[in-house]
Amino acid sequence: MKNKFFTRKFVPAAQIRRLRKGMVINMTEEITVRAMSRIDAINAPKFEELLKEAMGDGQNSHIVIDMTDTVYICSIGLRVLLATQKKLHQKDGSMIITGVNPQIMEIFEITGFSGIFTME
Repeated sequence: MKNKFFTRKFVPAAQIRRLRKGMVINMTEEITVRAMSRIDAINAPKFEELLKEAMGDGQNSHIVIDMTDTVYICSIGLRVLLATQKKLHQKDGSMIITGVNPQIMEIFEITGFSGIFTME
């Protein structure tokens, strides 16, 4: 299946494909999605669609979200992450958030999301 964000196909775990606007997906059992720099009211719907496509039709139940480049997240972005985690847990899946910078971590802590999400 092809779309503007990624091509769904199996690649070896060591191979990572560079995608539009810095988004990267490693198409193995565990999918890694690189979040955009700003997850705001404009970008959150695009981010949500990317995560939905990464989950596929329930076949991909383990997602790692790399937030190394993320410098801003609004409440809509937090809702997207929460909804994604909820869908994955319903399928006995998991979501791990990595590369969170101190400013974003502070937002997660203030809102209580640091206790909800698995972060590395």
